[in-house]
Amino acid sequence: MASTSWLKIDPESPFSLANIPFGIITTATNGTPRPAIAIGQYALDLEAFTSGNGFSRLPSISKSLKVFSEPTLNAFAALGQSTHSSVRKYIQQVFTSGGPHTKPLEENKSLQQKALLPLNIVKTRLPMSIGDYTDFYAGRNHAYNVGVMFRGKDNALQPNYEHIPVGCHGRASSVVVSGTSITILAFLAAKAHVLGMDRNPPPTQFSSPSLPTFAFHHANLTDPSASSEIINTCKKVHGPKFDILLNVASVMGSLCQFRKYHCRDVEA
Repeated sequence: MASTSWLKIDPESPFSLANIPFGIITTATNGTPRPAIAIGQYALDLEAFTSGNGFSRLPSISKSLKVFSEPTLNAFAALGQSTHSSVRKYIQQVFTSGGPHTKPLEENKSLQQKALLPLNIVKTRLPMSIGDYTDFYAGRNHAYNVGVMFRGKDNALQPNYEHIPVGCHGRASSVVVSGTSITILAFLAAKAHVLGMDRNPPPTQFSSPSLPTFAFHHANLTDPSASSEIINTCKKVHGPKFDILLNVASVMGSLCQFRKYHCRDVEA
């Protein structure tokens, strides 16, 4: 029989006792990012829970409680799987009806008001500080489609793809919270000259629904002036303070390098 909670949790909620996902939150009244878990229709603010001695019955975490005041989960993640499991199990027991550790929260109405926040007043933030990452091709179709863009159909997949994992350096700034509005200018890198803007871009174009969509059909990827033209066009369209990411691909054979530009960093 599944455990039940003293906290009312909708049976259809994805945030049941069996889940307990960790994240980083802010609220309108407290803009400081801090760790939390989701439970039912609530977020348990772990900084407030810690301040209210919520972890008083978990001595193994006593020397590391400061991780629940950090703006990311990096420090908590660094504590290792054993600590993660014990903290999750403890929180489950805190919310389980008749559980061994319900007293710190179930019997503390004041702490409930401070630490149990309705999800509709909570804003989620990027949970981890992403220093770097490697992006691997997950499937043959993905690798083929990208290969066609850069090398054409006849040489889309290079011979080593069938034998070793193929990855590329990822751009950490592209890791954002779900729902973040982003405009991506699609560069079709197979051609050699900048021919101008097209307001009816091909299906490979992605954009924010609230902004006009543009695509550079062609770009001279070895000419530094192309980067300048792209930035100047972005300035004219969106204004110098509009923060937008431009991916400029420099293709040398099969090597693709990416650079990041911010329109807001360009003087008017």
